[in-house]
Amino acid sequence: MSCEDEDIKRGVEYVCDVLRYLGDHNAGSMRTVGELGDEQKRWLNAVAHLLRGIHGTAVAPNLGSSEDELVFTQFMGSFSAQREAERGSGRSGSGLDARSSDWNHAISGVLRNLRAHQTALLSGNQLNSATGRQSGPENGASDELAQLMQHVNTWSDFNVFRVSELSAGRPLQVVAMRAFKDMNLIDKLQLDEKKLASFVADVEACCPRGNHYHNSMHVADVTQGVLAVLSTDNCANQLTNVEILALLVAAIIHDVNHPGVNNSFLVQMGTDEALLYNDASVNENGHIALGFRLLNKPQNMFLANLCDVDYRHMRRLVIEIVLGTDMACHQSLLATFATSTAILGNDLSRWKDQDRDMLLKFILHMVDISNPARPWPQCLSWASLVTEEFFCQGDRERNASMQVSPLYDRQATHPIKNQQVFCEMFVKPTFQAMSPIFPTLCNKALEHCAENRAHYARMLEQGLSQLPASPYTWRGGCS
Repeated sequence: MSCEDEDIKRGVEYVCDVLRYLGDHNAGSMRTVGELGDEQKRWLNAVAHLLRGIHGTAVAPNLGSSEDELVFTQFMGSFSAQREAERGSGRSGSGLDARSSDWNHAISGVLRNLRAHQTALLSGNQLNSATGRQSGPENGASDELAQLMQHVNTWSDFNVFRVSELSAGRPLQVVAMRAFKDMNLIDKLQLDEKKLASFVADVEACCPRGNHYHNSMHVADVTQGVLAVLSTDNCANQLTNVEILALLVAAIIHDVNHPGVNNSFLVQMGTDEALLYNDASVNENGHIALGFRLLNKPQNMFLANLCDVDYRHMRRLVIEIVLGTDMACHQSLLATFATSTAILGNDLSRWKDQDRDMLLKFILHMVDISNPARPWPQCLSWASLVTEEFFCQGDRERNASMQVSPLYDRQATHPIKNQQVFCEMFVKPTFQAMSPIFPTLCNKALEHCAENRAHYARMLEQGLSQLPASPYTWRGGCS
């Protein structure tokens, strides 16, 4: 599916989300579309009118029932499937393709207006209250969000799940904008804040809501983890502004439009993406390409004031950093980083450019796999979510008559043991390798690792074999 198709599909979901949020945002709750006021229904009717007029369909949402989102989702699903099938068969010139420019233009106009509404709400009520600047009426939800955001630069005291609930399912926008402000990059690099907000909103819109794990909540969690690293052990002061910029941009785009399956699945299925990237880091290459396509939209290019040298440096770093999140690179990256640290020591001023690049790559990789190094409630919730996403891939493999991957078979896998092994074999050595550079944060993370392994051991002693469902909800599911 192309970025345009995905943007349109997500856009209609976005319409429903924002309208629900606009319906009762001051009370901190979300109404169903059937409970919306006349103004909100008028917005949704405008979208329905465009759908009918441009595509010629008679389908319209029933604003008095709970079927409206289903109608929109089915409509956009059939649209995207048709476009994808036509591309796959090499056919072109259909009525739908011929009119796609009108389609995109009309829908984009509505979505821009809606995005402006949502950006104003997030920036005015939530982001500003989270940073201590009051704008708009006081309410319990914004107060709670403000309290949560006081801990956004800490490793152990931040709850991204609750932030997601309080931000109407848009945690990345809240966290990412705060990260740029806390690092003072907007002023230091003369970034366009409005276009930055638009870029982050577009990235979040392209994070599939159907994934149990690889959704915008995970991306927000990783972005917050990177901010915690930057805020601890004098890290930010030892990096350049461009290095910090690259690290944050890489965190924001590192899983955009994730398909919910791993690279091996894509290669075995022979997907277009696997063919495009020659079976090499298929997901990661796709995230990078889409991330920069979104960045290069005129309304999103917040880096216009960077000189060409700094932009090229930033782009090269982002590519390297995101490619480093491929788990196939873990052992070699860990070994190389540990060797370099032993030789160079913890004074980053002695590190050459290629060594500093590797540090940035290792930081994002470390945070990306850090769920077992967070406090137990978050650790257990993430474990349940990632396990279910793995099982969904295993189900797809079984349905396709493929050999089910060892960790992805819900009929044979022992999730608790898997989490123990992952923590001991991957997460713990990673934080140990980084601890000479950032001892405060890494020692706290290693404490959590030990505590969580003990929790898993007690679960095994109790005869448990399955993880409990996560207490935090996300509108995801197997496809």
